[in-house]
Amino acid sequence: MKRRYENKIVIGITGGAGSGKSTVSDFLVNRFDAEFIHCDVIAHELMEPGGATYGPLLEEYGKGILEDGSDEISREKLILAVRASEKGFDRLNSITHPLVTEEVLRRMEKSSHRIVLVEAALLIESGIDRLCDDVWFVYATRQERILRIKASRDWDEAKIVSILENQLSDEGFRAASTFVLENHNGSESWKKEAEARIMFLDADEKNR
Repeated sequence: MKRRYENKIVIGITGGAGSGKSTVSDFLVNRFDAEFIHCDVIAHELMEPGGATYGPLLEEYGKGILEDGSDEISREKLILAVRASEKGFDRLNSITHPLVTEEVLRRMEKSSHRIVLVEAALLIESGIDRLCDDVWFVYATRQERILRIKASRDWDEAKIVSILENQLSDEGFRAASTFVLENHNGSESWKKEAEARIMFLDADEKNR
């Protein structure tokens, strides 16, 4: 397996909302002292005043996307503006994805950790998967995901279903991934599978 970086293993972790990406990432960080890069957090940081996407988003959608009485961008207002635009999410993604990817790459290169985890729901759509040595799809059934989201967020089922339907299908995730973790309620068998995959990648690196 060809590596992007010598003596470093970069793993992309993706999956739909409620699949358990963060649970898997947290386990790997604690188990292997891995570097954790969360693309959604980076995207939020870049939207802050002075951030790389702040100016371009204001230029595209206007000051109506700002929080009332603040210079902070409101994610809710931004989404409304995107949906009202003829260009839709394609335009939003064309603004944000390249800049998020640039920051992810910078952090990858800067990291001194042997294992680097990159988590993102849009890992594949943004092209960040191409920066990774291994791409993991965290899978859970649709009903499991709905129940998890309900338990963690104050959203009704209609909103949750709308979000799930706008994400990549399970088939799409599987086709673009190199490894699948089955994360079903009550089972922790995925932990042993994750550890075994890390050991395989580590041995492959050492034998190159």
